[in-house]
Formats: sequence, structure tokens, C-alpha cells
Amino acid sequence: MEKINTQTLLIFVALTICSITTSNASALSLERIAVFEPQSDCYSPEIISVQENTQRMVLSCGNENLVEIISIENPAQPKSLDYFKVSNNEEISAVSFHPTENVFAVAVINNDAFASGKVQIHDASSGEILNTLDSGVHPDGLEFSPNGKYLVVANEGEAYHYNGKEYESPEGSVTLVKFSSPSNAKAIQINLPDLSEVEGMMHKKHERKFERVVTGGNNDEEIKIAIKDNTPANTEPEFVTFSPDSAKAYVSLQENNGILVIDTTKAKIESVFGLGTTTHLADINDNGKVNFNKEITALREPDGIDISPDGKFLLTADEGDTDPKASKTLGNKPKGGGRTLSIFDALNGKLIADTGNQLDEMAHAKGLYPDDRSDNKGSEPENVISFKINNILYAVVGLERADAIALVSLEVPSQPKVLTVEGVDPKAGNEDEYAPEGLAYYESDGKHYIYSANEKSGTMTVMEIKQNKERLASSN
Repeated sequence: MEKINTQTLLIFVALTICSITTSNASALSLERIAVFEPQSDCYSPEIISVQENTQRMVLSCGNENLVEIISIENPAQPKSLDYFKVSNNEEISAVSFHPTENVFAVAVINNDAFASGKVQIHDASSGEILNTLDSGVHPDGLEFSPNGKYLVVANEGEAYHYNGKEYESPEGSVTLVKFSSPSNAKAIQINLPDLSEVEGMMHKKHERKFERVVTGGNNDEEIKIAIKDNTPANTEPEFVTFSPDSAKAYVSLQENNGILVIDTTKAKIESVFGLGTTTHLADINDNGKVNFNKEITALREPDGIDISPDGKFLLTADEGDTDPKASKTLGNKPKGGGRTLSIFDALNGKLIADTGNQLDEMAHAKGLYPDDRSDNKGSEPENVISFKINNILYAVVGLERADAIALVSLEVPSQPKVLTVEGVDPKAGNEDEYAPEGLAYYESDGKHYIYSANEKSGTMTVMEIKQNKERLASSN
């Protein structure tokens, strides 16, 4: 009898702990606490990068070729410190703050769409250019490693030219910069192999298309070009993130539906894996009525990616960037854009789970779902960042078309749960557009903050992740 009681007690304790932990996760909420307006002439903020030890961030404004240095000494009320024009007539696409030194890097796109771009290293106090390094064609994402020894650039090479017979495109590539100091930095160009036979990536049989501005022929125009393979000319690196130990860089290949893994110590591609498809219910009708009643199978096609703080999981924001629209995809061909947050094993690329239609469902519940985008990619998960609170893993996902941020519990990675969705502005969900692009996470004095750069409104939203004390108390 005593043995039975002991077993019962152990089971009761285990279930109680599980219940409390689950309640702790679900008790978190997002609260919008400020909307920051840059002091520069920045109308299209894109990327945010935080330097924790100095309590500063750098914000890029691509269309204006500006970066703004911002103090987050008071994380709830960011304050502009200075801003710099970093390019006169060439577009900048991304920015990254070095983790410890007083410098930031920007990616600069050449006006000649088939020519190499460059990376500029700037003094963060004066804006002075300290070094300039060559990149590949059309540098898009770039990121300093956590240890500050590497800077990796994703070169998208997305231009197209019609030569009278066929379409030509520059090759996508990766640039790895070995960084010792601003004056002692060496750029290494990493060429891509033919990835056409990689399982789970985009294939000709999927009949997907790029929408690109094409030069040549009778006139320059935006047309849709069939994706026939994953050769370097048709492969477009997009976004960069690192393992916590800086030994690996992960690069998203959005239109190609894959991930490159770079060995930073050897400056070589270590592996590549395809991201496959997701299947779930969705609304694919732009008819003013929201009904998630159509099962879709879609290629994930992520934009932003992140590695969890423990290095175990790769997270992908499955925005989508290929055509045709969902209702125009024929037969059993996969649609473009997963509309999901997906979780993969960071070591082998094995899929663990995704959020299904939870992001769109929760956006709709909060009055933020963009029905006029249903036939495209729904709320469009644009970017993702991950972090731990009370030793539980969470992710925040920017929903570009819903003008919102989603908080997701990854306490059980195989069962991701969208906890809430919050608009980036009090007017989100109305006719105004905000389009959260870059995201950043910052912890200070036990409080957890999320920042989103809103590309269409020219603002940056500050949110705080809060714990509902009453719900926590009721679970004990």
C-alpha cells in the first residue's frame, strides 16, 4: 500500500510541475509600450542590431542610405544619439553592430546590378569609414558573429538581364570576413555549388517563378521567370545567423527553399539542406471573408532565420517569395510560402515541427489578419528571433502583412504554441501599413524587450514581454 501511495504522489508532483510550467508559458503576454520615430530623415527603417555592452543599437534605413545610433539605456524609451549618411548614391541593405568594438558594418549594393557590392566598416561614434571590403553581387543580409571574429554576408545576386535568347543572372554567393580589427579584416568569397539535386529544395517540377525586374530586350520590365534549377545563378542567399559558439553561420536561401551551413573557421560550406513543405489549413480567397478551410501544401521559403540560444534549433520565418498565387497553383504542385514558423534540428536539418495555421488564426482573432493577402502568403512571417525566459525557449515572429508581432512558446519544440499577436501600432489592422521587418531582443534588469523596425511607417515599435501575475498565482 505504501508503494502505491508513493507512486501516486510522484505522478501527482510531476503533473503539478508540468501544469505550472505550462501555465508560466501561457501567462506571458506582449505589451506595446512605445513607438519610436527616428530623428534622421529615415522613412524606411529595416534592420536593427544591438550592442548590449554599450546599451546601443544601430538602425538601417535602406532607401535613404542612413543609419541611426540609438541609446537603449532606458530600454522602454529609446533615444537617438546620432545618424550618418553612409552612402551617397548606392543603396544599403543591412547593418550589423560589432558585439564589443565601437564599429558597425553596412552592406552596400552596386548601382550596376551585375557588379560586386561592398561592405563598409564604420566608426560608431563619428560615422567615419574605417575599411571597405568587396562582397559578392547584391549583398543582402550581413551579421557579425557572437565572438566578433567573423562577419558573414549573404549575396543575393538577384538581377536578371535578357540577352535576346535567354535570361542571365549573376551568381549568388557568400562573403566571409575574418575580423581582427577595423583595419585588419580579410574578405573571403565563398562560391556556391549546383544545389539542384538537394532533397527538399526548390525543383523545376514545382513550377515556381521569380518576379524580377529584367533589363534588356525591348524595355526594362517586371516579369515572372521560371525557376528551372538551383545553380549558382538561380540561388539567392538572403539572411544570416550564427551558432552561439560562432563556429557555424546559417544562411537562408529563400526562393530556393534551403539552408547553407558555413564552417566559419575554414570559410567553407559545411552542408546544405532543403526545408521541404508544410501542410495545413489556410484562407486562400481574397473575398472579404476569412475562412481557414482550404488545406494547402506549401514550400516554406523562409526570409529571416535564427538559432536558439543553446544552439540546438534552427528557426525559420516562412514568408514565401515565389509565384504563382495560391489559387493559381495548378494540380498538386506546392504553393509558395509556408505561412509558418518552423523548427529544425540545427545539427542535421531534420524538421521537428511548425506552427501550422496558428499565426494566421491568432492574427485573425486579434483583428489583424490581412484578408486581401490570403491568395498570396497570408500574414507573411518575415523574421524571427529566439530567447529564453525562466529557462523556457520562446520566439518572436514579425508578421509583415498583419503589421504585428507574434509570441510563440517553444517549451515543447515539437509542439510550438502561438501565445499572442500584438499590432506594432495602435492603428494596426486599419488601412495604414507598417510592415515590421527587422527584429531585436534585449534584456535589462529582468525585463524583456522586443524592437521592430517598421519599413512602411518609418517607425520602430518597442514591446515588453510581461508575465500575468494573477494567472501565475492561480496556477499554484
